[in-house]
Amino acid sequence: MDKKIILKYAILNAIQHEGKADIQAVLGKILSEKPEFRNKIKGIIPEIKKTVTDVNSWSKEKQENEMKKLGVTIEKKVEEKKELSDLPDAKIGKVVTAFPPEPSKYPHIGHAKAALVNYLYAKKYKGKFILRFEDTNPLAAKKEYYDVFLEGLKWFGIKWDRLDYTSDHIEEFYEATEKLIKENKSYVCVCEQDKIKKNRRFMVECKCRNNSTEKNIELWKKMLTTFKEGEASVRIKISMDNKNAAMRDPSIMRIIDHPHVRTGKKYRLWPMYDFATSLMDGWEGVTHRVRSKEFEMRRELQQFIQKAVNLKITYITEMARFNLEGVPSSGRQIREMIQNKQLTGWDDPRLVTLIALRRRGFDPEGIKEFLVSTGVTKTESMLTWDVLESFNRKMISINSRERKFV
Repeated sequence: MDKKIILKYAILNAIQHEGKADIQAVLGKILSEKPEFRNKIKGIIPEIKKTVTDVNSWSKEKQENEMKKLGVTIEKKVEEKKELSDLPDAKIGKVVTAFPPEPSKYPHIGHAKAALVNYLYAKKYKGKFILRFEDTNPLAAKKEYYDVFLEGLKWFGIKWDRLDYTSDHIEEFYEATEKLIKENKSYVCVCEQDKIKKNRRFMVECKCRNNSTEKNIELWKKMLTTFKEGEASVRIKISMDNKNAAMRDPSIMRIIDHPHVRTGKKYRLWPMYDFATSLMDGWEGVTHRVRSKEFEMRRELQQFIQKAVNLKITYITEMARFNLEGVPSSGRQIREMIQNKQLTGWDDPRLVTLIALRRRGFDPEGIKEFLVSTGVTKTESMLTWDVLESFNRKMISINSRERKFV
């Protein structure tokens, strides 16, 4: 057994990890250089443990001196700061990006990445970044959630050029919907929800699709006044036999008779997600947007909607959802766990909500470096706390040195 190799990798690992070597990491390096040792693992493990214990007890100066004695030098890598890839058709001063969260839960690290990427693209092209609350579900929107998003993103160092609320534009949605009905691009459907789902699944048109414009206007006025929740919805006319199920005459407006936290009982008709986000992007002049991969199949529908209402098409690209091993991020799941006393709250240190990370003492700059390092890719990956914590330690170390220098 070559004790020199064990010592070399123990010291190397210690120097690279704040003076503390890891037995498994050292073993991995040894087997990489000497694969023939695989048959002798049981015999070398005790020596590795002993060497690692000794090396970890040494001062940093002694570790470096012993390294020199072994004739090994560590080349310090100059880390290149990861940059975002270029956006197509992006011009300096003309780019407008947006982050449109629904105020229905506390923001987590996945929200932070989506916000950060769009914010950084706006900065890269000297453009504008819009924070827009997509608050078109009165049952989900709560003041608490608006507030924590604003506080969390401010803590994260994100500054928006404009703050907007979809709930401030409901009259515009009514006008746009009525115009689509008059142009025979939309119709009011009074079929039961189960029948609508079944027809969409089997690509079958319902009788409402062939109503006259006059009939649709009459039904539309009833939606605004007398129809009850669930009795009618406005559907955009596309194609019931489209391969993309999202394109089979989806609903764009529905009745929700519930007070809204910002508008009270002023409105009872609310836009569906695809209609809301498409029109808001167009009205706000959003040129580019990066969002979660889960919305990829809806891009075709949203571009169709923008064309139907004569709005400029927003360039949208998707990136993989952010996954951290063993950490729940679903709002529904977290609410249930809080209700069942499995979590102490949205700031439970086992979560990756911004409020939980802040409570744990994470440096926002470290989180940002970590998120940028994951890139804008559609490839799913499962990351661990260790990776996130390593970026945090690095940033805390840098900040500590800067404070000492000052």
